[in-house]
Amino acid sequence: MVSATVVWTFRKSRTPVSPNRPTKGIVRAGVYRYSRNPDYLGQMMIYIGVAVAKGSWWPFLLLPLLLVAIQLGVVRREERYLEAKFGQEYRDYKAQVPRWL
Repeated sequence: MVSATVVWTFRKSRTPVSPNRPTKGIVRAGVYRYSRNPDYLGQMMIYIGVAVAKGSWWPFLLLPLLLVAIQLGVVRREERYLEAKFGQEYRDYKAQVPRWL
């Protein structure tokens, strides 16, 4: 659900969803009003939900590693790119909207 909302919001904002294509603007609409990374949050909720539904505890042992990998390997890289591309506009967005929640 979150991923579908993210795709729809990006398309409505006329900027590519794919991180392999240059962004055309900072998306501030929809779920991006509340979190700068709603798709990653949604994916983590799905991960936790599947673990709970399966009654499995071991995915919770991996969760901190996954969170660190996403933070260091993806989110920080994306933030550096957006700040380099949009400068003060992105810094203002960062000041107004939390990274997670």
